Amino acid sequence: ERERWGSRVSFILAAIGSAIGLGNFWRFPFLVYRWGGGSFFIPYIISLFVLGIPMLILELSIGQVFQTAAVAGMAKVNKRYSGLGVAGVTLEGAGNGIYEYVGNWNMENLKDGQMWVDAATQIFFSLSLAFGVMQAYGSFNEPNSNVVQNAIIIAVSNCMFSFVTGFVVFSIIGHLTHIQGIPFDALTVGGPGLAFVTYPAALSLMPGVSANIFCVIFFLTFFMLGIDSAFSMVEGIVANLEETRLFGRLSRPTLLICTCALGCLGSMLYAADIGYLMLDLIDFYINNFCLLVIVLMEAYSVGWGHDRKAMIKLVGLKASVMFEIFVSGGILCVTFLVFLLWEFTPGSVAYGIGFGLGGITMIIGILLSIHFGAIYVRNNGNEIGEMSHYQTSLFVLCLHQPNNAAKILNRAITNGDGSESNWTVGHAWSLLIKFVVPSCCSILLAFTARSIGRQNGYEGYPVGFQLLGAFVSLFVISTIPLAMAFPNLSLKKHALASTNEKNISSGLEYEDNELEVGADIVVSSGEDKKDLNNNQQDKY
Repeated sequence: ERERWGSRVSFILAAIGSAIGLGNFWRFPFLVYRWGGGSFFIPYIISLFVLGIPMLILELSIGQVFQTAAVAGMAKVNKRYSGLGVAGVTLEGAGNGIYEYVGNWNMENLKDGQMWVDAATQIFFSLSLAFGVMQAYGSFNEPNSNVVQNAIIIAVSNCMFSFVTGFVVFSIIGHLTHIQGIPFDALTVGGPGLAFVTYPAALSLMPGVSANIFCVIFFLTFFMLGIDSAFSMVEGIVANLEETRLFGRLSRPTLLICTCALGCLGSMLYAADIGYLMLDLIDFYINNFCLLVIVLMEAYSVGWGHDRKAMIKLVGLKASVMFEIFVSGGILCVTFLVFLLWEFTPGSVAYGIGFGLGGITMIIGILLSIHFGAIYVRNNGNEIGEMSHYQTSLFVLCLHQPNNAAKILNRAITNGDGSESNWTVGHAWSLLIKFVVPSCCSILLAFTARSIGRQNGYEGYPVGFQLLGAFVSLFVISTIPLAMAFPNLSLKKHALASTNEKNISSGLEYEDNELEVGADIVVSSGEDKKDLNNNQQDKY
């Protein structure tokens, strides 16, 4: 019997506690400061709605529908993807800081790709995406909890906290620059330095006994933020270890003790003299590489990796493979051409050539794929409902895989009393997961690589430290191809089993002689299975 949250409110508060952490206190305000104020809100809000909320819905849904943590949940999608303030505003000079926060919009910074990278990775980082936490938390929900509402509540609460925190930080920075008599952008503000230098410095300037009171409140807040995030990270790790063959034999207390002990040993590095430098480096490489790669692979596994057999049966192998190659090739074309040309041509030219050639590649490939798919549909009588063979080909190639996943996820979304909910995921979510999220992550990875190459490494740190940061990032990413190559070695047998309607990795056959048609199950027996193309009218 899987453990359950005491109530929906308990789950939402725990998930918000995981999302809201020290990063909201220092990383978000630092990025706003770094990019010159309010203009950072544009890529931040776009990333929230285009990348953050769709991926949060996906991660919570995987945990909730399959009742497993991240590794086993992704294995059920496709077993080869198993590895995926109150006081600051009253200070003298605070008004200048707040103006810099919400009143100063440097729109020129929108042309810098690294700003978009920082905005997207801040969304992933602060929502605990790609860490396995949200899948673990979702798995402790009742299977019919309204995952869409939960995701929106968690995401908006997290971002509102970050927004309010920005007022605190910028009012304090405004006060410090005022008393020092220096311009606002002349103050040296590092990332974690906001939390451990800027805040305490401002608190020490407060008059009378109020300084002591707010110091206690401040550090108690820090402790609560840290412990909430620590709970979620440990739970995300342990919930996944419990579902592996190697560690699943150990008791839960043993896994908890070992995880916490190893985490304590690893974190001692940050208490040494090089701790601040290592924190900054690891933060950069993990957030700018690992999170982007993992989110890309999660979206790809649902949008492209599952239920290919049913798609091939509907439109044919030639159309399916051609569509995958040309769309992926178009994305890679954009990514690498922008990266390669940026240093030798003006930015607008690099964008023009990259997106132009990439767009042409995708358009040609999509049109050819639709044509060959339409021929196959017509020859085999695979039209869906009233659609023509060309409409069927277009719909299946673009939406079959994520739309099928969405229908299965929607079956688990209710109002809590079992009645059907209006808060469901639809075609917009499917398009975002299949096309937008992977494309954005690929392009953002190219921007990150270009930024590192242009700066001779991150922030000019010594080569040895750069290599260490890169090694940590590559070590984490290397687990993905290893798990894809050997999926059966990592998970318990029950975690990989095709468990009837809860498995979306096989769109055609189930162990109990069942054939899935979209979100519906058509029961058949022995060799008398119904052919897919006789049932596709019920498919969508």
